[in-house]
Amino acid sequence: MLIVVAATGAIFSIRDQYESVGSIYLKAGRATLTVDPTASTSQTSSLLDTRQAEIQSIKEMLAARHLIEDVAEKVGIDRIMDQRSELSKWIEQLGEFKESILGKKKIETLSEEEVAAIERLESSVTYIQKQMKIKASKDGNTVSISCRAHTPFLAQDIVAAMMEKFNEQYLLVHKSKGSLSFFEEELTKSNDILMSREKSLRDLKDELQVMTVEDQRSLIQQELAAIQAERIASESSLVAVDAEILHLEQQMSEQPEFINAETTDKASYASDLMRQGLYALEVSESELKAKYTDKHPQVVQARDKIEKSRAIFDKQGGRFDESKKMVNPIRQDVEKSLILASGKHESLTAKLSGLKAEYVSVQSKMRGLNSAEVRITEMNRLVEQARDDYRNIARKLEEARILDELDQSMNSDIKVFQPASLVLEKVFPQRVLMLGVVLFGSFFVGLAFAIWRDQSSNYSMIAQRNGVPFVVGGRSKEIGQKSAPLSDSTQISFGRPIARGSEIGEGVVHQEV
Repeated sequence: MLIVVAATGAIFSIRDQYESVGSIYLKAGRATLTVDPTASTSQTSSLLDTRQAEIQSIKEMLAARHLIEDVAEKVGIDRIMDQRSELSKWIEQLGEFKESILGKKKIETLSEEEVAAIERLESSVTYIQKQMKIKASKDGNTVSISCRAHTPFLAQDIVAAMMEKFNEQYLLVHKSKGSLSFFEEELTKSNDILMSREKSLRDLKDELQVMTVEDQRSLIQQELAAIQAERIASESSLVAVDAEILHLEQQMSEQPEFINAETTDKASYASDLMRQGLYALEVSESELKAKYTDKHPQVVQARDKIEKSRAIFDKQGGRFDESKKMVNPIRQDVEKSLILASGKHESLTAKLSGLKAEYVSVQSKMRGLNSAEVRITEMNRLVEQARDDYRNIARKLEEARILDELDQSMNSDIKVFQPASLVLEKVFPQRVLMLGVVLFGSFFVGLAFAIWRDQSSNYSMIAQRNGVPFVVGGRSKEIGQKSAPLSDSTQISFGRPIARGSEIGEGVVHQEV
């Protein structure tokens, strides 16, 4: 009866507990598929290798102390401390009483208020750890979080705070911290390198006066081919001109330079002029004689001129045959053709000389281009490498920027498909059921005890009548006698007396050697 009363009192002293349940789903998103841009060599990772490991990691993260501390602070340490059982409060009061007598343990780096706050936080964390359960589906992607508390609202708030804080921690764990600033700096460096190499390539092309090696080589080859073709044509033309000149020179030697055009009988024009001159001298002599004497030097001189002119005039005839000659037109045409051919010969000769010099110059340019091709190719390779690096870093910068935007917008692979439930029906204790179990158990315990007492009384009476010791707790007893140890050859078990070589009541005699 006392047991029933004590158990009933204990059952009704247990505080009611309410449970809240929330579930989260881990989708295949950027956290599980995307690699950190600072170390990625590819865009995805294998699902078969990481999916279950991710679920297990979520369970461990949910059970982490740091996360539970954040939950306790969010829900309220004082609110959690008020929900502790009376036994926990009594134990805490006993500890405070002990510390008041013996003195509190001092920590040099912490004050008493800080120590008390840490202890209260520790108690609230311990409370949450005991009341919370985390379950993950074996082959699925869901994790359920349940928590029990003495009020349904506290249980709901703890589960809700747990899912909220876990989502923040999950984002923080998968966040690529520093990637954005790192790639911004790398992009600036890469751009500087690219600009420097492009400038060097430009200066080299300006120095060599080329745009691209292939185009320049093609132009040089075309130029060489044109020079060679023109050189061959000029040489052929020169041979033809030389033959033409030889033929024209032969014609020139055969043709006279002048030919008679006509012959005319006519007065001599020279005689007429001399006559006029003689007349003028005579007039001059008459004027001098009028001024001077016959012996004056000027008169003498004029007279001498007249005499000499008259002598010359007398020698000349009054008429003569006049013949007109003209340049041979055939020779003139041949000479003209010869002059043209000679000029063409000189032109072709100069042209061939210029073509040979130009051909040598173009060949020199080709050799210079071939020598510079290695430098240009190397510089082009460095420029292309710098461009590829710039593109890769720019792509990774964009990835980091997108990830940073997603982190700031709290975009996570964790999706809450069941928020923390609010259940006003208690889940523990089931007092009626527990009371029924206590009564049922008490009944059978009492019945078993009564049967045992009855059998013990019967065995005691039989043993007293036959003078056989009765074993109680490994010691032999006789009614009205003190206990004595049993002999090595006789054992009586379960309160049944056994005597050597006889039967007592319903007991069976066992002979042991």
